[in-house]
Order: sequence, then structure tokens, then C-alpha cells
Amino acid sequence: MTNASKGHCATITPSDTAQRNLAKELRRAKRNFDVAPRSGKDLAQMTRTSACLPRIREADERDVPTIIGLAHRIWSAHYPSIIGQAQIDYMLSRMYAPDTILKEMTKTGIRYDIAEVDGHAVGYSAYGPGPAPGEMKLHKLYVLPEHQGLGLGKALMRQAAAWGSANALPTIILAVNKRNERAVAAYRRCGFSIRESVVVDIGGGFVMDDYIMTSPISNLCRTASMV
Repeated sequence: MTNASKGHCATITPSDTAQRNLAKELRRAKRNFDVAPRSGKDLAQMTRTSACLPRIREADERDVPTIIGLAHRIWSAHYPSIIGQAQIDYMLSRMYAPDTILKEMTKTGIRYDIAEVDGHAVGYSAYGPGPAPGEMKLHKLYVLPEHQGLGLGKALMRQAAAWGSANALPTIILAVNKRNERAVAAYRRCGFSIRESVVVDIGGGFVMDDYIMTSPISNLCRTASMV
């Protein structure tokens, strides 16, 4: 995980328009906090996350350990009740092996972005060309639980959409587990709809029981909020 000096605010790398959008999202999130935080930890989290604008940047080979660390923390917190620990361990060992991520970054055209707050990596996404002409695919989008609800997922999504638009790919698709009801609802609010239902054998006695969701990039996240 990347670090920065205490109190140092990370600079914004997206465009001025993206910067204004990110600032707007954080102001909205700040208004949505409890008037009286439930604990000192809640207050510290609110102060730390709202103190600096998020930075969304492209990842490179040096960030592979950070991405793997985030994946293990987020999956261990979110997925046990959805797919079980055995499948979590199996999928992490395959999808997040260092060689696998390096190959995706350098040979398959998949781009990784990292979301940072106050110099700390708190989320990531991965996306690239889709399976059909005119499509891009969002492969991954995750934010640490303690940083959800602050617009960081939406910021990562917007960055991915900007890449798709710049590469003349008007449609974005993704796969989400059918039992991941919170994510399905968030994607619906963000403008996605279900295109099909699939069950994919991934070996080891496991399957990916997913919805394939799709959205026009031009309509993406106009008014909705994502975690």
C-alpha cells in the first residue's frame, strides 16, 4: 500500500472537469455522514477521507503488491457469505497471482487504476477492450469497506468510462455475482441493466454464477451514486 506524509493531500491527475466532479461527490458524501458520528473511529474516518480530494491514477508494475493486498482485504470482508471462503481462496490464487496481473497489464490491454485518499491506496479497478466490437469490459472495481459510500467507486467508474469514450467504445459491460445484491443494485443505480445470466465453470469444482450487465457509456453515472 502506498503512503504519504501525514497531512499531505494527493494531487488530482484527471481533467479539471473530473476534479470538479470528484469534489462534488465528496461534498455530497460529507453531507450524508451522521450528524454525530457513532465513535471516535467514525469521526477520524470522516476527517481523513474528506480532508483531501481522491486521486485516481493508472497503476503500473510497481503497484501489483498493492492491488493484491487490497483484493485480499476486500474479498475477505465482502464475499464469504456470497461464494464461501474456499472459492475466495481459489479465485484469489488464480486472478491475483502476480504473474497474472503483470500479464494483464503488459500483454492483454487491461488497464488498472488505483484510488488514493491522502496518499493511501483504498480501491482499484481494471478494464479493457470487450469481447465484441464497440464494447469495453469492466473486469474489477473494488473499494475498501471503510471507504465505501464516499463516491470513490463512482470516480473509478468515470475514469473507466472516459477511457472507453476516448477509445471509441460506446458500451461498457461487466459481470457481477447474482447473490451480490448490493453491487447489482449499485450498478442499476449507475445506469446498468442485466443483459443475460451466465454460469461459468472456473475449475476446482467452482462456478461463477453471474449477471452480465451493460450500459451506454454516454449515460453512465449521470445521477446515481456508487460505493
